[in-house]
Amino acid sequence: GTDMPEVTFGTADAASLAVAAANITVKGIRFLCARASLTAGIDVNSTDFTLEDNEFYESATTGLVWVDINGGAANACDRAKIIGNRFYCATAGNWDRAIELGEVADGVEIVGNIIVGDFDDAGIHNITGKVLTNLLIAGNYVRNNQAGQHAIELVSACTGSAFDNRLVTDVSTTAFDAGALSCMGNLWNITTG
Repeated sequence: GTDMPEVTFGTADAASLAVAAANITVKGIRFLCARASLTAGIDVNSTDFTLEDNEFYESATTGLVWVDINGGAANACDRAKIIGNRFYCATAGNWDRAIELGEVADGVEIVGNIIVGDFDDAGIHNITGKVLTNLLIAGNYVRNNQAGQHAIELVSACTGSAFDNRLVTDVSTTAFDAGALSCMGNLWNITTG
């Protein structure tokens, strides 16, 4: 609740929690954005990272990306897990995405998150040419309030599964670009009704 420990990104656009060691878990923290162009609040750069049961909110301003699973090289972030977090980025502004899949990785899991925002790209977005394997996207609620933009967008032919996600956008045709995922039970609803 309101007694969660709180971290505010307010000193620089490049401010981030950089994860450089393997087997790190971040749990139970509220993160606030107070930079207009926050590059990446959580910068994942190693394997077996878990981000669980955290909250991500706008504060004074809107940023660009909350979580970047990148590592700077292929397979540097294998088996990252983003589980049960809440992202609220509803103000129209700079937001590009809540979760960025920015590099080739294997076994990444994005499960049970609530993502609500006004994203230029998508709530969950994959960078062109970065093909993730054995990707799991399941049980998430993703709402993008920006007209014509995706809830989930995998622009590369990522493999794995997506199931039981609830997606909200203005039109169904831009709700979900699934790459090459196997999809089951994903549902869409319009933002206005």
